[in-house]
Amino acid sequence: MPNEFSNLNALPINVTPTKDFFIKVLTRDISIEEAILDLIDNSVDKFIRESNLNISDFLIENEFKAARKKVEIRVSFDDKKFEIWDNCGGIPIEDAKDKIFRFGIPENKAQSKKTFTGLSVYGIGMKRAFFKLGRQITLASSNSKDKYEIVFDVETWRSQQDWNLQFESIAKNVAHDKETHITILKLDQNVINMFAVGAFKNRIREKIASVYSYFLNKTGMQIYLNDSIIKKELPRLAYSKYLQPIRKKIKYEDIEILLTAGFTEKKDTTPGGWYIFCNGRMVLEHDQTYSTGWGDDFPKFHIKFNHFIGYVYFWSKKVDSLPWTTTKEGIQFEAPVYQFALAEMKNQIRPILKFLSNMYPEDPPPDNISERYALEGVKSVNVDALPKKDINFEYIKPKIKVPNEVSIAFKASKEKVDKVKKKLGSLTISARKIGEHVFNYFYSKECQ
Repeated sequence: MPNEFSNLNALPINVTPTKDFFIKVLTRDISIEEAILDLIDNSVDKFIRESNLNISDFLIENEFKAARKKVEIRVSFDDKKFEIWDNCGGIPIEDAKDKIFRFGIPENKAQSKKTFTGLSVYGIGMKRAFFKLGRQITLASSNSKDKYEIVFDVETWRSQQDWNLQFESIAKNVAHDKETHITILKLDQNVINMFAVGAFKNRIREKIASVYSYFLNKTGMQIYLNDSIIKKELPRLAYSKYLQPIRKKIKYEDIEILLTAGFTEKKDTTPGGWYIFCNGRMVLEHDQTYSTGWGDDFPKFHIKFNHFIGYVYFWSKKVDSLPWTTTKEGIQFEAPVYQFALAEMKNQIRPILKFLSNMYPEDPPPDNISERYALEGVKSVNVDALPKKDINFEYIKPKIKVPNEVSIAFKASKEKVDKVKKKLGSLTISARKIGEHVFNYFYSKECQ
């Protein structure tokens, strides 16, 4: 009997993707906030490339090798449209043609070829953000050589077999301002609903301020949300003559890693935990979970650790080797570089957690816990103000003058207390005075 399946090439297996996968499925893994941050990432990435900027310079060497340059990123939205505009350098027409609208990064433009510590990683963020926010996108960009515009109607593109787009207009070999302007219309209904919520506007403002704090404070870059400038202080650590924070620089292959950890001031309301950055962008905020070691080798994060704060910074020109996720809102826990850093994080903070635990023993003496005294006097500084060298945690136990008097407190039934008041001849005598009488009576009878 002849083999009916002898010509296997006649039965090709279809592995081509569908457009709906990108439009409807891939967007489920990203929030509206994350979509907006992805578009801001593209602007910041252009700025880094244009300026040859490495945000690690001021943390490691206390100065930028790249010149400080004023650029703006303007984000605005209402119930009709979303817009983002920047003057960070423009998108070259070659990138618009062959790269930025492709799903994934072509091999000939692999991340390993990058020569700057950028934020563009997987080649998916901008497209996924477009699909998340709306159905009609206009991208206009210009630089010193070209100016062009692309109109991307998602539903029209979805109905066509062809995956390619067309330029709406092109003006080549004409100098223009280095700008990019993205407008998104036909907003998704969920997006319209969220844009109308005041709490969402406040939350996205706070998120932008935290995620890009280093760029906002050190590079001359400004970000506006609905025409209001966003400001943010740099991360801070506290120290005193009794307490010295941690600073440790390590390296894993081609990735530089800086760890800093210590305390916040008593009045500081910054949430405690670990803050993690990749190429200057925050990817994990005040984490208090297993991802940063809590509940693993250490106890779960507890209220007594509220004033612990730690920062981890990863840098590399090979951006796909950094341990960030596709949304840049978390870390790849299993990544070897992160496991390497996590082991050092745990090792470095052991004495800090011991110090904080000693502040709250099970039966503490009320007035002379030296750790509490030491923490009372700390003052905060920006992390870039720390000496540019490795620093081990140090606690110098302060000398505390032990008071001659101590407080004594106990409870008694109201009925018995009233009987004592009658015996003492005063119904208005305070409970404190009664306690003094009780102590003095016992002392005179039993100790003298």
